[in-house]
Amino acid sequence: MTRPDPTASEILADLTATGQARPRTSLPGPVQAAEWRRLARAAGRSIGRPVRTYAGPDGPVAALHDWPVDDVERTIHERALRDAVDGATLEAIPHQRGPGRPRKGSGPGARERIMTAAEHLFKTDGFRASGVDTITEEADVAKASFYKYFGSRSELEVAYLNLEHQRSVDDLAEREQAHPVAADALVDVVDAAASLLAVAPAANVFILATVEYPETDHPACLAAQTHLQWRHRQFTRLLTSAGHPSPVTAATDLAAALDGAELLAHVSDHDTAAGSARRALARLLVEASQ
Repeated sequence: MTRPDPTASEILADLTATGQARPRTSLPGPVQAAEWRRLARAAGRSIGRPVRTYAGPDGPVAALHDWPVDDVERTIHERALRDAVDGATLEAIPHQRGPGRPRKGSGPGARERIMTAAEHLFKTDGFRASGVDTITEEADVAKASFYKYFGSRSELEVAYLNLEHQRSVDDLAEREQAHPVAADALVDVVDAAASLLAVAPAANVFILATVEYPETDHPACLAAQTHLQWRHRQFTRLLTSAGHPSPVTAATDLAAALDGAELLAHVSDHDTAAGSARRALARLLVEASQ
């Protein structure tokens, strides 16, 4: 007999038992493990802080880890998770690791710490500004460990962009599974992106990579272009299924609207930026219905 996925309350209890997180309040409503991971990733992207994964008794679970309490209060408690799953609230104050290196076997390995540090630095400072020295200091690893896993910073940049791409692939698959009708899946995709913009705008790392590395043969630029081309194909496919008469052009318009909304969120009211993305999709769906 297959055991059902643990609820968020059970996951948090497991993390509490291992000292990874301390509960603040009880968690009303069941949130499945896959949904926990998806929401934790989304919340991490919304405030540009890392999300780490730990091994639980029934498989990997995501923990909100090493996040400043004020960021958790303002972003996660107020908006990111509360409104996402039928009013269920995921509230946790992260366990803060003390100074010094973690004991061997007591936490994430060197490669995972490097990837987590790179994610934080690339999103907040950009690719070019995040050198190997800065990354290894943030990850609390020796340079030898860095070069054991990555031959260069470019190699790390590509690994990180590929990781973000896979997250997008998984996220879209989950949304399409939840919304078999193409128009509904598109609404869910855009609504999720708009909700994150309303919380705290974050840089699109793929656009950022193409801006910082305009050389079309640079590995990071190639990885970013691969993702952006994939995104356009998925939008085209969904808009075709939704009945849009010009799905390729509409996919370009939708991608431009989402990217433009992210830029607008940095210089304007966040809700205004989120609304512009939703209105752009609404116009395309109206065209598809005519």
